[in-house]
This record gives sequence, C-alpha cells and structure tokens, in this order.
Amino acid sequence: MNNGYWSAIVLAATGFGSIGWILLDPDAPLGLAVVAAAALPIAVLLAVWGRLGGDLPISASVWGAVVGAAVATVASAAVLAVAYFFLGGFADSAAEFLETIRVDPALTDVLRTPWVVAFAVSLVVVAPIVEEIGKGAGGLISKPDGRRKAFLAGVAAGAGFAVIEDLLYAFGGSFLDDPTAIILLRSTGAAVHPLASGLVVMGWWEWRNGDGLNRLVRGFVGGVGVHALWNASVVALVITEAAYAQDPTSDRFAAISLAYSAALGAVLAAALWRATGSVAEGDDPLAAFEFQDAWSIAGWTVLTASFLVPVVMLILAFPGLG
Repeated sequence: MNNGYWSAIVLAATGFGSIGWILLDPDAPLGLAVVAAAALPIAVLLAVWGRLGGDLPISASVWGAVVGAAVATVASAAVLAVAYFFLGGFADSAAEFLETIRVDPALTDVLRTPWVVAFAVSLVVVAPIVEEIGKGAGGLISKPDGRRKAFLAGVAAGAGFAVIEDLLYAFGGSFLDDPTAIILLRSTGAAVHPLASGLVVMGWWEWRNGDGLNRLVRGFVGGVGVHALWNASVVALVITEAAYAQDPTSDRFAAISLAYSAALGAVLAAALWRATGSVAEGDDPLAAFEFQDAWSIAGWTVLTASFLVPVVMLILAFPGLG
C-alpha cells in the first residue's frame, strides 16, 4: 500500500471520526465539522492518486480552487440577482399552481419567496455548468500530458474547489443557530466535485489531443450531470426541511436528509472509484457506467433506489397524492 492510500485512510478516519463525534455530541465544537468538510475531499484525492500513481498534481488542486471559486462566486452573484428580479413573479405563480393541486401550504409558503427560487435555479441549473468550466480550466492549467494525468488533474482541481467551498459553507453556517447540519451535508458529498471535474478535464484533454468533439461533450455532460444530480437532491431536501421547520417531526426530516445525502454520496464515491479503475487500465471511464457487468448494474440499482427517499418526502408534501 503506497503513501497515497495511507494518507487517504488517515484523513478519511479523521473526517468520519469528526462526523461521528458531532452526531453523538450535540455540543461538539464547530471546528470538528470544518475538519470533516476539509479532510474528506483531500482523502478522496489521495485515494485516487494512490491508485493512478505518478506525481500528485498540487498545482491543479490550487488552480481548481482559485479559478473555480472565482468563477462560481461571480456567476452565482449575477444569477442570484437576475433570478431574484425576474423570477419573483414566477414564485407567486408557481405557488398558486401548487395550491390548486393540493400541495401542503407549508411548502407553497416557502416557494413564494423569490430568494428560494433564485437559490434553486442557481444551484441546480447554473452552478454545475459554470463551476465545471472553472474547475476544468484550473485542472488544465497544470498541462497534463496524458489521459491518466488529465483525469487525476481534474480530480485534484475538484478536491481543491470542494475544500474551499466547504470552508465557505462552514463560515456562512457559523451564523446559523445550528451550522453543523449544513456542514455535515456538504461532507457527505466529498466525491462529487472530484468525480465531476475528473470527467470534464479528461474529456477536454482528449478533445484537445484529437479524439473528437464528442469526447469533450461526453466528459462535460457527464461531469455536469453528476454535479446537477447532487445539487438537485440537496436543494429538494433543504427546501422540504425549510417548509417543515416548525413541524414537530422536523428532526425526522433532518435525519432523512442526512441519511439520504450520505447514501447518494457513497454511491458517487463508488462511481469515482470505478472510473478511476477504468482510467488506470486505459479504458474509457464513462463506459464503466454502462450495463456491462454486475458492478455497473449494482451501482445503478442502488442509485435509482436512493431516489425513493425524495419521493417519500414529496408524498408528505403533496398529501393529495396519498
């Protein structure tokens, strides 16, 4: 076992140990959540590096954090401003429509807020696109000279970005009454950014080296799709939790959200590991997600089964469907 694996194990144990402490002790210091949020993405990078070998692309990680964070900050601010002013009327119309189909008033009240609509549009539609462009550019700045190095550079860029984003969420969450919930939610998706940007940078590299535009499109769409899947799931859970914050069963929603995000995060981590194995063997990582063997079928089965959780939460929000 090389140093990458050992370092990954130590950091992962530190991150998961911090999460366990937080879950067992409601008065645990906020610093533990910050440690978990930062340690887990780095552990993911080190595990991938351990499997692929070569030099650790630290520059890609730094540039992914800097460029990705800068692009995401500017784009998010612009989108939130535009969405707030142009979707304000839409929020009322959408809420009225939901009322006509007997949606729980607690949910329609939340959706009447323009900031909620702007938040959802920004995270689900815009963020996956602009952040993958920023992280992809950061990964390519390191000038990888092979498919394996390109994928590793993308993973490094995604991990660097994830650390910065998680720390920003931790800082922003510190102003909330209970910031640990949002930080734990972020920690469970430690593999999301590395997997997404790994696919994007490798597809970008293949296109630049004459493998065809379809490689760029497949890599970018695959990365954005992974990112959007995670963001959409988190947004749905956060909005549902906000709608039922005053309900006596709100703690149950919080527990379901954390469990679901952990399950989805584990599935995406397994997908990253599967893709890494394909890259190590010189194969197309996206082919690993096709229905070719038992591992692929099992992964898709777990992923699709995990969608039952938001379906159950929607049934609770839409009593007329029961």
